[in-house]
Amino acid sequence: MWLRRIMMIVAMLTLACSAKGQNMSLYNNPKARVSLSFDFDRVWNYNLYERSRWGAGLELSIHDSVNIEGYVGYGVRDQQWKGGGGVSWTLPFGHRGGTVFLSGGREYYAAASRRIQHSNVFNITDISGLSSFMTQLMDDRTGISAGYLFRTRNATYIVEGRAFRYYRLYDRWLRPLYLVDGAELSRSDGYEVSLSMHRRSGFSSELLLAKDYEWRLLAQYDHRFGVGPFDLYAFAQAGICSRDASFFYQFDLGGTYGSPLWFRNSMLTLYPYEFVAQYFAFGSLRLQTHNPLFKWWNKTLAVGSNPRPMIGVNGAYGGKYNDNTYPEYTPFSDEMTMPAVEFMAGIDGLIRWGVADYGVAFAFRPWPLEEGKMRSVLLFTAALAM
Repeated sequence: MWLRRIMMIVAMLTLACSAKGQNMSLYNNPKARVSLSFDFDRVWNYNLYERSRWGAGLELSIHDSVNIEGYVGYGVRDQQWKGGGGVSWTLPFGHRGGTVFLSGGREYYAAASRRIQHSNVFNITDISGLSSFMTQLMDDRTGISAGYLFRTRNATYIVEGRAFRYYRLYDRWLRPLYLVDGAELSRSDGYEVSLSMHRRSGFSSELLLAKDYEWRLLAQYDHRFGVGPFDLYAFAQAGICSRDASFFYQFDLGGTYGSPLWFRNSMLTLYPYEFVAQYFAFGSLRLQTHNPLFKWWNKTLAVGSNPRPMIGVNGAYGGKYNDNTYPEYTPFSDEMTMPAVEFMAGIDGLIRWGVADYGVAFAFRPWPLEEGKMRSVLLFTAALAM
């Protein structure tokens, strides 16, 4: 059972990693400056609502300034079609030109996310990455988005407005998505305005203003430092939302415990939605090196592999203004604050299969204790071998 599950996950990750970030040219006319390409990012995605989503996407570029994109996808488990498209126009002024964009469609949006969502101008809700593997609570949104993107020498700024109608997908046990106790969930209307900044130094931030005076502010820092033969990966994140912010605008401090996979910048020993915070701080340090002691492994047992030993520590703290625990979403804890520290160690890149490297890692949380015991987990790692 476990072997079959692991092999299925490895196969899906290999397919996903081989496709991410790559387009296949279908037509290219340099003289007319027109090109058409197939978007491999849309071929396969995964989350707990849809399980696998299969689809396709096309992108048309005209005169290097106008881009038109469209995509469609089908969720295997929910048996629902999603899709959308967008158009962007890069204006010929400024240091690197500004971009006006308009997009729309139907998508699922992760609840209580700690991710700065709106870095892809074509998607009103971008959950295509494997970081959504453990996401269980989502909005089903149909809407439109319009905004302006401006680049300077060191940063990118995005101002975006969204209007949508949505279902709240309450049911974490994946009964029929639009039914709770036999009653159909009602649609609601929503709108948001966001201002986000992404600097080349690794600092990003987003201010989001929503309906009924809800707001949230999220900031993060993500950078790699070279220290001799070592690479030090530093990640820090902090956020705060309004006192009356709904569950979907709060922050999931929980991680990916219960999954056999290791996820970067996540609490590996906390369940998803184990603690949902109205304010939080999270930090991660990971030290990794190309160890010459593993050269024999590369030459004899796993030719082409690139073993990289690593050690690290994650820490998080979250809190709430009031006892708004949402027990239907977060049955694990009704505490007002949650501090957590965990340590991890492993070897990435033990085996190379296709375009992906795979390895193993171990994480344990000595504090806080769970019923007087530490919580630990053995994980598999996967990364694109580029």
